Amino acid sequence: MMSILNEMMFPFSSIHSEPHNLKVSSRTDISISVSWEIPENEVTTSPIRYIVKATGADQECASEESKSCKIMSLTPNTAYDLTIEACSVDNLSLCSEKSGIVKGFTTPAAVQDLQVDNVGSRKAIFSWSDIPNGSGELKNLTVYVFSRGSSKNETVNKCYVIGSNINSMRTCTAMALSPNVQYSATAVICSNDDYGCSVDSNAVDFQTAPPAPVQITAGAIGTKYIEVRWTPALIQGFDGYQVVAIPLSGNPQAKPQTCNAAASEKSCVIRNLQSATRYTITVVAYIKTSDGKTLYGDTILFLNLRTDVETYFRNIIAVFILIPLFILLTFLILFALRNRIPALHRLFNRKLEVDIVPGPMTTISFNDAKALDQQFQLDFLENPQDLPPTSNQVKKFSTELI
Repeated sequence: MMSILNEMMFPFSSIHSEPHNLKVSSRTDISISVSWEIPENEVTTSPIRYIVKATGADQECASEESKSCKIMSLTPNTAYDLTIEACSVDNLSLCSEKSGIVKGFTTPAAVQDLQVDNVGSRKAIFSWSDIPNGSGELKNLTVYVFSRGSSKNETVNKCYVIGSNINSMRTCTAMALSPNVQYSATAVICSNDDYGCSVDSNAVDFQTAPPAPVQITAGAIGTKYIEVRWTPALIQGFDGYQVVAIPLSGNPQAKPQTCNAAASEKSCVIRNLQSATRYTITVVAYIKTSDGKTLYGDTILFLNLRTDVETYFRNIIAVFILIPLFILLTFLILFALRNRIPALHRLFNRKLEVDIVPGPMTTISFNDAKALDQQFQLDFLENPQDLPPTSNQVKKFSTELI
């Protein structure tokens, strides 16, 4: 009865002053923890409930005995205006004046679904799910890579994405890792508005692949097989090699052919190939992971080789090439022996005979306008005295200038 009379005689706010020194003690991506102080001259006539409100979120927390509380179910990476007031437990409408506004921030949300999409001998590609922005701006997302069993403080390498690329790209690649090594990775995202950074994401374990051979060469090549040799980069710590031959010509629907070799071996023969077909050949090392999967190494070097043609094709080609060569060689031999074999001599040294029919003496004359008149006389004499007369041979030819 006395408490009711006191409340009627004195307003609640005149009996209790508002708490002061409200401050944020800790925060997460969905909560803000606060604490405050009560005035030393506070007179308590009824139980008091201290209520902290986050403006714009319709969320609050309250405490009757302690001097702290936590506001839950907030939005990540968002700023809030915080106030506190003291209210009567018996009548929550009777409250003190609100304190001054204190700024509070939630941190960015933790990276979700971090996973390794692809692994090479010296790199790993990571991805993650979409991250809520809140009212603040995201600054960067960093993936930390460290040896299995150690912590993020012992990072061996990292990759990061900045700004809007965090949700548009959602991938980054950590480089310069060591081959055939077990690693772990975790991700942290930070705000660009001094809201802080998120907690570490879930950790993912992975192993880098074995390195590619340092050199590959071709051995024997047949119509249906190719021998491939290589120089290994590692001699232990992996399970073996796989050689793959991919056809570049011939039957377009032909499947790639493979052969496997143990880690201690340095060659392998790929069989069941098509004849007269060009292939791209690669050699990769592989290892069996703890979950039963096969992890293949990098494909850096390759060969471009062609299998031999079938025997009957080779014989046909030989016929078309050798017959002209045989004819040419025979002609050259006969030509070289032409002076030793009479028949060849007459064949290669045969001359054309020209028959000239003799006739009576003929006179040819012409005038030159710039010179004296000259007359040339060509005498064809039949049957000179020193030679017997013939009908097919010229016996004497003379020219006189008149």
